[in-house]
Amino acid sequence: MVDTILLIDDSIALLKAMQRVLRREGYEVLTAPSGEEGLRLLAGHDVAVVLCDWCMPGMDGIEVLRTIREREEYDDLAVIMVTGRDKPEDVVVALDAGASDYITKPFADAVIRARIRAALKIKITQERLKARNREIIQLAYAMTHDLQAPLASISGAIDVVRAQLGETGTRDVMKWVDRIGSSAGRMAAILDDLMLYASASNEAITLVPVEVTDVIQGVLDELGPSASDKGVRIQLEGASATVLAEPQGLFRVLTNLIGNGLKYIEAEGNGTVQINLAKSGPMVRISVQDNGPGIPQRQLDEVFLPFKRACPSKPGTGLGLAIVRKYVEAFGGQVWLESDGHSGTTAIVELPAHKSHSAANEAAAAA
Repeated sequence: MVDTILLIDDSIALLKAMQRVLRREGYEVLTAPSGEEGLRLLAGHDVAVVLCDWCMPGMDGIEVLRTIREREEYDDLAVIMVTGRDKPEDVVVALDAGASDYITKPFADAVIRARIRAALKIKITQERLKARNREIIQLAYAMTHDLQAPLASISGAIDVVRAQLGETGTRDVMKWVDRIGSSAGRMAAILDDLMLYASASNEAITLVPVEVTDVIQGVLDELGPSASDKGVRIQLEGASATVLAEPQGLFRVLTNLIGNGLKYIEAEGNGTVQINLAKSGPMVRISVQDNGPGIPQRQLDEVFLPFKRACPSKPGTGLGLAIVRKYVEAFGGQVWLESDGHSGTTAIVELPAHKSHSAANEAAAAA
């Protein structure tokens, strides 16, 4: 398949010159004399690399670049900025906006050819890594699914043995039966979480507008009895917010984060979990703060890795926060923890605000 290169520049002479050079290399070449026309061509063609001029009338190159980076389908698209700006701060601006590479004018034809070849090699490597990642996830999902059936048989057999032994089983025998049952239950929990982890990596997740307070209320309905038994107060503050997410996935994210707050609070009758909603630019920020013992600084990022746990003595599979990160990233957001290591932990999730929520906030600010 022939790779397609999109050239965006307001200089017709430069467009024609670069088009001739790249066609001799065997590429299909599209040209656009403006940023607006370039985006229109990009939407209608399978483009491998974009070369975009910075200084153009109307929509300049940085605006084009930022518009491209806002679209999820262009996440891996290589965009090379071509410009006469050669100051270090200009390079920083372009790279921060999402440029894959940066070429200053005047340039030699060989430089353009080399930069495009490098961008295409990176693209091929990314596609291979994504394909391999999909294979691994599919394999993990299949293996986890297949292991559930024999585990269910083991659990059923344990119940039968326990029932048949009844009062006749010795204390030692019953102790071992109970240990086997507990191990089977733990394995079942791990398999369930592995299934969730694989599901959270599914590229077919569909994002829809979700009212965050509705999801939080569902979580509180489920966790409320545990909080009451432990004497923990759960408080929610902040305006209503609508985000782009998958409802069940967001429910699992918030159940995990709020549930962690409950789990790690040790002072029964004096615990609090504070949930706050706030607008943060184009994102909605959800923070869950507890007054538990906190997490050491060195562990704040580690605990998002599979099977890494802040406190091994607490119940859990070690996959909860790994699942949280997978879902949040699938929603186009980010998640992190803050703690000084001894006075509570705050889990922070930022998710893209739905347009209706953003428009409502703008209207309220203007009123």
